[in-house]
Amino acid sequence: MKQIKKIFQTCLILFLFLISIKPVQANISTEENMQSTVMVVIYSNSNSVETGSGFVVSDYHIVTNFHVISGYEFDFPIYILLDEETRIEVSVIWSSEIKDLAILEAEEPLYRPIVKFTSSEEMEVRDRVYAMGFPSAATEGMDGSSLTTVKTTEGIISAKVYSELDVALFQTDTPLNPGNSGGPLFSDWGTVIGINSSASLAYGMIIDEDGQVVPERIRKGDGINWAIQVDELLVELDELGIDYELVPRPKETQWNMINILVMVFASASFLLAIITLYLLFVKKDRNVRRKQRMYKQASFLSNNNHPIHPTTSLPPRIQLHPYLIGIHGQYAGKVFPVTEPIIIGSNPSVCHLVISSEEISPKHCAIAFYPKQKQFILFDYNSKNGTFLENGTQIPGQYQFLIQHKQRFYIGSEKHMFEVQLRTSDKEK
Repeated sequence: MKQIKKIFQTCLILFLFLISIKPVQANISTEENMQSTVMVVIYSNSNSVETGSGFVVSDYHIVTNFHVISGYEFDFPIYILLDEETRIEVSVIWSSEIKDLAILEAEEPLYRPIVKFTSSEEMEVRDRVYAMGFPSAATEGMDGSSLTTVKTTEGIISAKVYSELDVALFQTDTPLNPGNSGGPLFSDWGTVIGINSSASLAYGMIIDEDGQVVPERIRKGDGINWAIQVDELLVELDELGIDYELVPRPKETQWNMINILVMVFASASFLLAIITLYLLFVKKDRNVRRKQRMYKQASFLSNNNHPIHPTTSLPPRIQLHPYLIGIHGQYAGKVFPVTEPIIIGSNPSVCHLVISSEEISPKHCAIAFYPKQKQFILFDYNSKNGTFLENGTQIPGQYQFLIQHKQRFYIGSEKHMFEVQLRTSDKEK
């Protein structure tokens, strides 16, 4: 019996290990990258609006091209348009006409995913890339919602080049149009590797629908576009103290014949272990039934018909359930079952309990329950103002801290106090 269990456990561990191996690192989702891409709007005068693209690099900061916001020198207002009804005013905290880059700061949190970066040095010619932004020509004749819908194009890196001012660029065949300027150029695994800046365009004279000769930007060549390599930006983020995450190029795992044979062997071993376990249970069940038949025969042959070994029924165990109770603050008096981890913070898109307070980080902390130990787990997401026990002990960031029944904790300040309890029901006082 013990030997069969060991064989089963070994096969299960081997199978789970092998299926966990992936050919490439998991990609950042396209949906997340689209949410990180925002429209930049500058009102140059009462009758003129210029638009471009940008992307979120922190809770308050956006990157775009210098030429998109160059009118800020004349005190023209600049906004980030998140949707048809939401715009946030921003200010320029750094810009470089030589690099054609600018970093903007918002007046309030953006609540958008923050992009991750891969160094330009790790990119190679012919790598597949994706551009996101808001080309103005794509919204002509469309409804209002199309204005804030992110557009995506794809291509490859054609070359690594330098501008006349010694700025490192990627030449790509990814289609870019007016309005794409300042938008992110993503790698195939979803990290930002460049900032879209320009296409091979020149001004020419065309005849419009009314027969008038007007200047218009026309292409000088097909599939020739440029993006500023991201390393030109990262040095400036370092100077400003804006944190970012640098993701290395994923290492590919070759699924050769050996990998396939090992996977087949592991799958077969796992299946064999399941069959063996099933047969073991069937055999055990048969033995139990045979003993029951012998027991009934022995009872029948005895002088009385009472069972030889009568059984007594035991009272059912009291089932305790974990709850989170609000003590002070927005959720005072409220009771929440902790059936799944509960995330607390100020960002409604990622939190279960949302607290609208400047003391609370967008994703502040989480509470979960460990059934085997009958203990609660308190976890802090490196929050700005911290998570504390009632006695003032601060919970370390990114650390699972065990707390007991009826123990209290607060986030930010004692105004936001909670208690964990084990109850028979949510109505128990």
